[in-house]
Amino acid sequence: DVDKARYVIDQREMDYFTEAKTYHKDIKKYKLWLEQGGQCIYTGRTINLSNLFDPNSFDVEHTIPESISFDSSDLTLCDAHYNRFIKKNNIPADLPNYDKSVVIDGKEYSPIKPRLQRWADRVERLNRNVEYWRGQARRAQNKDRKDQCMREMHLWGMEQEYWKKKLERFTV
Repeated sequence: DVDKARYVIDQREMDYFTEAKTYHKDIKKYKLWLEQGGQCIYTGRTINLSNLFDPNSFDVEHTIPESISFDSSDLTLCDAHYNRFIKKNNIPADLPNYDKSVVIDGKEYSPIKPRLQRWADRVERLNRNVEYWRGQARRAQNKDRKDQCMREMHLWGMEQEYWKKKLERFTV
């Protein structure tokens, strides 16, 4: 029966789409987990790989709420309870534990700001790499070497820009 076949195909496409969407979300979570060194930037809580994909443990959240920035690319991996009940629709610099430890509902939250130092160090290191390759390009003796140095400079520059923007979102 043709109608039955169409129904089965439609169901499969929907299942495939749902699975692909879930798979993409899990990949994003894993990448953020790696970026953050297995730690929630807001709470300092260690994010174990075993509960990373539990939707009730950790959220992928917008650093600057989407309603404020309209940017869907500023994502951070966050402790679900903290995201849902403390951060809500706030920017990081307005959070109670941004620059000092606080106790909320009997639980202590360490300051966010010291955890950003690792990202600031990374931005500085990437900046040095960009400058290094810029200097190499200026001193290049032939076109091929200059092109290679320019590619390296631009690749390091893109990485540096990514981390610089990520850090800025936490210091706005």
